[in-house]
Amino acid sequence: METTQSFSFALKVSIMQKGLEAWLRVVPPTSVPLDELRAALHQNGVISGIDEDALLLLSADPPADGMLVALGTPPLPGEPARVEFFFSADPIDVGPVEYDGGKVDYREGRVIQNVIEGQVLARKIPATLGTPGCTVTGQPIPPPAIKDVHLLAGKNVVLSQDKLEVVASATGVPAVEKNRISVRPVFTVDEVDFSVGNINFQGTVIVKGGVNAGFSIRATEDVEVRGYVEGGHLQSGGSIVIKGGVRNQAVVEAQGDLSVRFVDSQSTLTAHRDLTIQSDAMHSTLSAGKKITVGGHLIGGLVKAGELVQVGSLGTTHETPTRIEINQEPPGDLLDQFRAEEEQLVIDLDEVTGLIKTVMASPPADGPFNLQRLMPQKVNMSLRLAQVRQQILELSAEDVELPIPKVIIKGESHAGSVIMLNHKILRLDRAYFGKTFTIVEGEIQF
Repeated sequence: METTQSFSFALKVSIMQKGLEAWLRVVPPTSVPLDELRAALHQNGVISGIDEDALLLLSADPPADGMLVALGTPPLPGEPARVEFFFSADPIDVGPVEYDGGKVDYREGRVIQNVIEGQVLARKIPATLGTPGCTVTGQPIPPPAIKDVHLLAGKNVVLSQDKLEVVASATGVPAVEKNRISVRPVFTVDEVDFSVGNINFQGTVIVKGGVNAGFSIRATEDVEVRGYVEGGHLQSGGSIVIKGGVRNQAVVEAQGDLSVRFVDSQSTLTAHRDLTIQSDAMHSTLSAGKKITVGGHLIGGLVKAGELVQVGSLGTTHETPTRIEINQEPPGDLLDQFRAEEEQLVIDLDEVTGLIKTVMASPPADGPFNLQRLMPQKVNMSLRLAQVRQQILELSAEDVELPIPKVIIKGESHAGSVIMLNHKILRLDRAYFGKTFTIVEGEIQF
């Protein structure tokens, strides 16, 4: 505060609020010429934000406690940088699916946030600069510091050139760990039950426990189940390994190899390459594009392979109907049909992928429900496309020499069993031990 003294009064100028206010008091209160008030402000450095109306009032009838006569301009803060995420790291609960007729399926109640290569996962919104302020003495006041954020790229993601977007470089499940965004190509769960629901995943699935009856897993890559498959449906675009058994009318299909500990109870196992059962196979349907190996007993059911079947023992002393077939068909005229299907699948898959990107980039109110419908479509199309392309590859091969069909029974082959090789049928009418059945000059020999 500084005081300007006149012969009959004093003018006291106070600068307050960190330079944002200037007060002027006349002591004793008496009318003062306006020019003298201005001069007192100027002598005290007050040059900005002067309120001329307040000076007029002060000049005519000054209050005893003075008057606010100048206001500075406070700084305006900017907007801090922020990150918009276009995914959820956890499955979205969307509630059960209700079908026509009122049937409700609680197994489809969750949607895995599956991202695909090239999808934008997060976008940085840069900070906006604030506006400087000014004191009543004309000194600039800088705006407050603005908080910045940085996008950090983890595994299977890349940063855009301007560092403002994180883009998936692989298909999988998105995650944020220690502020770092990544994509995991493997989806891992403890158990497949109502807490997880059916799984439709672009990538590999690992189940630490088992798969309960009625649930399904569809994965475009490999599937590993470390427990038992108690019914349900498993489908993989790669290989499947089930370290426990398969039972209760389960259906398991692998585009690659399939390996299980045992199988029973009218289950169905299909491998487009090799099928391996470490122990027994009972009363089930087994098929493989190439080889089937059963380490223990093969009892009941139907077994169909493309090249070789090898089992520990075949049938039972009670003559349980058990059938093995190896029927090799030369490439036919299905190639055009498969190529047309491949072309349509590519178109449909691109369309579904585009819809999924749109939903994930700016999800509408019913976005999770759209994902619930779209993700299984995409996975199923991807699986079928892999199968069709494998068929095209096999049918396109020229001069392919088909291997000689062969059935190897290491132990006992019981009566009641049937072996078919290239449409030739052999019904065993008695037991044999350690036999190899093959085709010689169009007939089954052993």
